[in-house]
Amino acid sequence: MDDRFVEFVKLFLRVQASKEERKLSGELLFGGVARDAKGEEAIIFEHLDKENSGAFSIRRAVYQNMVDSFRARFPVPELGKWLRIDRAFAEALACKLL
Repeated sequence: MDDRFVEFVKLFLRVQASKEERKLSGELLFGGVARDAKGEEAIIFEHLDKENSGAFSIRRAVYQNMVDSFRARFPVPELGKWLRIDRAFAEALACKLL
């Protein structure tokens, strides 16, 4: 999975949670890919916080739709340069894209 998209989706999850008046103040980490009872893949994110930890999932199809809709607008890394892919990267990217 492309770290740029993973960070972008994590930012999306934080924004959605804040709209529902749930703050994700701790770390939000990629937890892997799992299948639900119907056999559909889901992307798992782990929320680590001192007071309120838990897991979030987003269906792989929803994740892939987000990736496909933004793929052409994501910056292509320059050869020989490493990108620092983190929350700040996702926030800066969101400002450019949205």
